[in-house]
Amino acid sequence: MSDPRVRLLRILSDTGDVLENIEKDCNALVLAIESSSLTAGDAARLKKRVWRIEDLSVKAAEKINGRHV
Repeated sequence: MSDPRVRLLRILSDTGDVLENIEKDCNALVLAIESSSLTAGDAARLKKRVWRIEDLSVKAAEKINGRHV
């Protein structure tokens, strides 16, 4: 059986990777929305949702790193 500390560090590292990917994906989504043929209102609503997802991922990362917001 593996050392629990090693397993925990692996989980934290994997979680950090996931959160980093969310940030990259959110940035890509915003760029795609801005270059789409959506109406301004639809684009604004979609970007607001994407920014909310990104905000939640940042808060999760801060909690993991011990900086509660």
